[in-house]
Amino acid sequence: MSDNEQKSYRRRRGWGNGVMITGALWATLTGLCNLALLFDDDMYSKMFAQIGFIFVTSVGVLIFIIGALIRTSAQKPKIEDEFE
Repeated sequence: MSDNEQKSYRRRRGWGNGVMITGALWATLTGLCNLALLFDDDMYSKMFAQIGFIFVTSVGVLIFIIGALIRTSAQKPKIEDEFE
């Protein structure tokens, strides 16, 4: 296992984890803000919250999925037997 393979593997896993965390935070925070707007009595706030659920929170879910794909695309370097 070369050093470059190991660095590439760690870098991809790190990027994937970071993107997944960003997506999860995005979806959670925007979802909570939209819930607060949804319980407001103003009709415009309710309409804005429904649009936010569809378009803004789904972006966070997509970011999370992209991070998961980046993370799983990292292939663990093969360990070579040096004793053969």
